[in-house]
Amino acid sequence: MTIVNRICVLLILFFAAPILPLSPSYTRRTVLISLSSPLVAGVVAPASAKTGTVASQQFATSSPSTKITKVSPQVAYDGIKQAREELKGATKYLKTSDYPGMLSYLKTSAPSLSSFESNALSLLSSKSLDESSKKEIGTIRRYGVGADVMIMYGGLLNELSGGAEGGQEFELDDEEVRKVDRREVEKYLLRTAESLDEIIAICKSNGM
Repeated sequence: MTIVNRICVLLILFFAAPILPLSPSYTRRTVLISLSSPLVAGVVAPASAKTGTVASQQFATSSPSTKITKVSPQVAYDGIKQAREELKGATKYLKTSDYPGMLSYLKTSAPSLSSFESNALSLLSSKSLDESSKKEIGTIRRYGVGADVMIMYGGLLNELSGGAEGGQEFELDDEEVRKVDRREVEKYLLRTAESLDEIIAICKSNGM
């Protein structure tokens, strides 16, 4: 998709977002931010391409203006496995509903989750995966599990930003007020984990 077409899509979504059937956890602002990411840029997924309440988006190659740190395929794969372990570490905060603690942990102690985009793109640009596997993770032409990681993890961070311990109310930029929903947090944790597991399985099937 060209830059002009992408801008048109963003403008349409900006004005249409108030009537889009999105999860309450997703505001117009977060939808536009997610579409701006090079991993989910391109086109909006068809209605049939769903993961939970949020439509999967296209897992695209990085745009020329996006700075991505390219690493070796093995380093990228190790980073994705470490991201899975970091996500597992976040579940301990569920026992006490310590949502601020979980958010702080993910932002400060989960570097591999934060670098998932670079690692995924490094794998896609390497020769370590066959073409079929790359399509499963996602390319500029196809939806893939890589986009699911980005969307579900973004949803988790967004949900955790919605309140403090016990679901304290939190006022958003667009003047909405909501609380952290434990069920949403659990859902995003699970689906991010499942998507990471699928990518790890794909890498293993390629002998990594």
